[in-house]
Amino acid sequence: MIKDLHILKEKFLQGKILPTKWLGDSPDRFDTYVNWASKVNHVTELGVYTGLATTAFLLGNPKVLRSYDITSKYFKIRPQLEEIAKQVNIDFKFQLANSCSVEIEPTEMLFIDTNHKEEITTRELQLHHSKVSKYILLHDTTAWPGVMFAIKKFLPKHKEWKIIHQDKKGAGLTILGKKI
Repeated sequence: MIKDLHILKEKFLQGKILPTKWLGDSPDRFDTYVNWASKVNHVTELGVYTGLATTAFLLGNPKVLRSYDITSKYFKIRPQLEEIAKQVNIDFKFQLANSCSVEIEPTEMLFIDTNHKEEITTRELQLHHSKVSKYILLHDTTAWPGVMFAIKKFLPKHKEWKIIHQDKKGAGLTILGKKI
């Protein structure tokens, strides 16, 4: 079944899973997502879209993966990922939900890739940061300035978090780490 995840990865990288002829720079970040998910047992994903990051997180082999999005319209590979997760013993659940109103479980890593507006990202960080014990990954921090503005407003108020990785290539990825 892990082989099936690698096949899906290749399909994403080759542009064969494209709902709208656009996936941004997420295919270039696939291995980064796998790497961060491999460091934790519990991942929460806000914003699924096609399931590219979901596939990467499953390859990271956490024990638990919770994924949320306001639509499943583009998440065509969901049944396949649910079956793979079951076979490799990962507790994976997808839920249709608004990232600003859902109550997430305690998690070690939160991935945010939703609508990229400052007020929404601000609300997501305020609502969910206390449930996260290690990392918050935010995609599109270069392409969508509102995401970075939200981070810059969040950090001074929450000294327990700091930027531990920032990649400004393409759409950008910023990772916050919880200070121990």
